[in-house]
Amino acid sequence: MRKRLLTAALGLVMSGLGGTSVAHATFPRPTVDQLATIDPASTCVRGEARPSLAGTTPRLRAFVPAGENPPSVSVQFRMVDLASGQRVFTASSPTMVTGVWFEPETPLPELTSGRSYSWQARVFDGTTYSDWSRRCEFTVDIDRPNPPGLTVTPEGPYRVGQEITLQFSDGGSSDVVRYGYGFFGSETTSLPAGVTTAKLVLPFAGPIPLSAWSHDRAGNPSDATTVDLRISQ
Repeated sequence: MRKRLLTAALGLVMSGLGGTSVAHATFPRPTVDQLATIDPASTCVRGEARPSLAGTTPRLRAFVPAGENPPSVSVQFRMVDLASGQRVFTASSPTMVTGVWFEPETPLPELTSGRSYSWQARVFDGTTYSDWSRRCEFTVDIDRPNPPGLTVTPEGPYRVGQEITLQFSDGGSSDVVRYGYGFFGSETTSLPAGVTTAKLVLPFAGPIPLSAWSHDRAGNPSDATTVDLRISQ
């Protein structure tokens, strides 16, 4: 009799605990390849390899895969300033059927150039949330690099078909990743910043402006540095 009573009491306790158990989310947390920004575009990276974005209001996105019977869900986003840890943004997407990219219904506030940010997303199925995704990071950079140094050797005058050497320098900017150059104000050739010289055969006669540009990690171009070449037949 005592054993039966103890068993019944234990069943009541377990039943009570079951009533307060934590519900599990229908969806797993978003994976790295399901997180991105657009305008400007970036993938989910963190640490020293985090991308630099040439825009102060990028759009956050999270993809929720469709199942056999895709339910309607929403995605919640949050962002913090990486240095201070201060929350700068929290918002949810509209509720939609899965199998599409979700974006916050409220746009980001304007972010500060030169600062780094971390953001995450989680799925809400109408009852429970998934775990937060891993952190994605980026740095906002809308500051253009300085115009590059450009030296042409040998010194002119020049003739058609002559080969000249172009020497590039970063103009004092620390984040230059490539140089571009071309005639008449058009950038037609590019080389990585680790390569600082290029050979060029002069194609035709006349006074020809040769311009060069620096580009930083965020894709910002500098103003042009231009030299005038006087080329004879």
